[in-house]
Amino acid sequence: MIKTEKIFKDNNEYFEVTMDDKVYDLPFKVLGGKKVAFLDISGQVSLVETTSKLLVDKIIDLNLEFDTILNPVSKSNALAHAIAVN
Repeated sequence: MIKTEKIFKDNNEYFEVTMDDKVYDLPFKVLGGKKVAFLDISGQVSLVETTSKLLVDKIIDLNLEFDTILNPVSKSNALAHAIAVN
């Protein structure tokens, strides 16, 4: 299960994401004049493992088959690897 909500902590605004009872607070940044929740998965082992498990579960539920996992940037290598392992 994934749940999201906007929260305030220490006078800062965050996008709180709850996945499988684990909570991740993504800070908001202004990019190109728009406010976005910022996520850098580098070094976020728990986040990568939780996300990959949920994605693999979804892939299995949809009965998808494929030979290759392609990720757009090197920062997502850990997620692609975790998906492949799962």
